[in-house]
Amino acid sequence: MNYSKKCVTALPVTVIVSLTVACFFASTAAADKSSSGETDLATYLLGPQDQLAIRVIDMDETPSSTPLRIDPNGNIDLPLIGPVHAAGLTISQLRAELVDKYKKYVIAPVVTVAVLEFHSQPVTVVGSVHTPGVHQIEGPKRLLEVISIAGGLKDDAGTKAIITRETSSGPLSLPDARVDVGGRFSVGEIDLAQLISGMTPSKNILIKPNDVVSIPAADLVYILGYVKKPGGFTLHTHATISALEALAMADGLDSNAKPENARILRVVGDGKNRATIPVDLAKIVKGKSPDVPLQADDILVIPNNVPRQAALRAMEAAIAIGTGVLIYRGFH
Repeated sequence: MNYSKKCVTALPVTVIVSLTVACFFASTAAADKSSSGETDLATYLLGPQDQLAIRVIDMDETPSSTPLRIDPNGNIDLPLIGPVHAAGLTISQLRAELVDKYKKYVIAPVVTVAVLEFHSQPVTVVGSVHTPGVHQIEGPKRLLEVISIAGGLKDDAGTKAIITRETSSGPLSLPDARVDVGGRFSVGEIDLAQLISGMTPSKNILIKPNDVVSIPAADLVYILGYVKKPGGFTLHTHATISALEALAMADGLDSNAKPENARILRVVGDGKNRATIPVDLAKIVKGKSPDVPLQADDILVIPNNVPRQAALRAMEAAIAIGTGVLIYRGFH
C-alpha cells in the first residue's frame, strides 16, 4: 500500500493514556478512568526506560501491540519516521510530534499513545523525614505521597515544605514560587499544616523527576535550669509561645527554683550574641504580671534559690553527721 497517496477521513486526533493497561485497545474510556488522574498524566514527563504503546490508525507498519521502550538517550524508533526524541515530553507533546511526522504518509493521522510502564525517576527528599535521600518514584506522585515514600514526617518537622525544581522541567504551580538569581531553579513553599488538615488540597502538587523536597526542622525554644524537664521544645504551629506555655512543656518548676529571677536569653544582631531579658515568672504564674512571648531560639533560664539550697544542704549535712554519730555509738 502506498501511504503517500492514501487519503483517510479526517478524524480528531486522540490520545489514550493509562497508568495500568491490561488490554491497551480494549476500552479507551476504561483506560482513562483507571489512571491516577488525567491531570497527573497530562503533566508527566516521559523519561528513559518508560514503556509505551503507540499506534497510528490504519497503518500496519506501526506497532499496535508491541511495547516500545524509550532508550537511554531518550529516543524511540518507529517505522517510516525513524528515531523520535521522547524523553522530557508530556504524552500529548509526543503525540503531537508523531502526528506531525506521520503527516508525510497519512492525511490527518490518528495517533494513540499510552504509557504501559513508568520507569523509576529520582526525587530528593531532605530534612525532617524518617528516610531522607534520593527516592526512585514510579509514575506521577504528589507531595504527600512523596513524603510518605520518604518515611513520613519526624516529630521535629516544621510546618512547611520547600520545593526546588529546575526551570527546564517547567514552573512550580504555586502562586508564590520564585526563580533563583541564576534563573536555573524555581523555589516555592507549602504550608504542610494547612495541607494535611485539608484546608489547601490544591497545594498537594505533582512532584516531578529531579525535584528536591526539603522539610526543615521546626523552630525550638529552650528551657534550662530548675524545671522538672529541661530541654528544647518545638514550635510546630505557632511562631511564638508564652513563658507559661514553655513552663508547662517543661512540666513545671522544680522545688528549688527561684522563678522571680528567671530570664530570657535572646539572639540579637548577627546571632553571635544574646540579650538578657529579666522575667518574673512568680508574678506571671500568680496572674499579677502579663505573660511574656518567647521567640524561636529563645532560652528561658530558671535559676535556683541559693539561700534555700544552702539551708537544705546544711540540714542534710547535719542529718548525715547525726546519723553517723548514732551509728558509731550503736556499735560501741
